[in-house]
Amino acid sequence: MNFAWVGFEREINSDIIINILKEKFNLSHCYGYETSQLESWQNKLNLSNASKNPSVVFYEVTRNESEFPIVWEFVSFPDLHDWIRVDLVMAYYLSQSLNCKTITDGTGFGLDNSEYWDIVFDNEKVFLVDDLNTKFYGDGHNRLKVVKEMDLQKLIKKHC
Repeated sequence: MNFAWVGFEREINSDIIINILKEKFNLSHCYGYETSQLESWQNKLNLSNASKNPSVVFYEVTRNESEFPIVWEFVSFPDLHDWIRVDLVMAYYLSQSLNCKTITDGTGFGLDNSEYWDIVFDNEKVFLVDDLNTKFYGDGHNRLKVVKEMDLQKLIKKHC
């Protein structure tokens, strides 16, 4: 996967998140970066392309004023299998491990093909949400709108 992201409902110690990701996804290193520094990091570590070493991931933490104020964006994240969406597995697993709500990309689950769909994990519940005109997406002042509750087992079986 070339790009993945997970949002959190609250601030969580970065070391805790990194340790969970390393253990769950068998990663050797997780490097934080700012967009302007990524190329420098890759050169310093002798990685011309982050995806060439699947045990190394680069992340950037962004903030917003929504219900999910912290978002970790991964420039690349190793695939689990061609048909498994690692962002869904990551968001679900982090929600469970940290006992908090998480959010990730919901492309392919929405009522249309727009880019405004997300998936929220809240304990054993999962929801399709619309982020159009919201603080989270950055194009409005509204809160995320829950569209429907989804069946966690079907989501995990089908996509995780």
